[in-house]
Amino acid sequence: MKQYIGISRDHSGSMQGIAHLAMKDYNEQIAAIKESAIRYGIDTILSVVSCSTATSGRTRNEFDVQLSSIGAVKRMLDYPARGNNTQLFDSVAMLIDQFERVPDYNSNDVAFSLMILTDGGDNASTTSGVALGERIK
Repeated sequence: MKQYIGISRDHSGSMQGIAHLAMKDYNEQIAAIKESAIRYGIDTILSVVSCSTATSGRTRNEFDVQLSSIGAVKRMLDYPARGNNTQLFDSVAMLIDQFERVPDYNSNDVAFSLMILTDGGDNASTTSGVALGERIK
């Protein structure tokens, strides 16, 4: 059995007031995933997208972790929240795009999960909610 887990973390400015809680939640999720992977002997691969980060005044999504063994993933020590808009649907689409390219995508013993850490909805994606919903189905 193998599982791919994708996490989208909202880093938009509206997260500033709860950034410490989001970081705590993320770290707890990573610890629980690691524990389960070991307990049940499941090969677990993680990808993490920071959604709506701000770089040079431009909001974007970027991978922080790409197809890494869960055992190699470190705890977060800081949770910057400074993006202008929330490109939530685009961040989830990035994870789906990546998972669709893994060699064992169509294998019967492979599972895929998505987790979203956010305080609200999308307000800036080029991917529509309807289109994303269809992809997830």
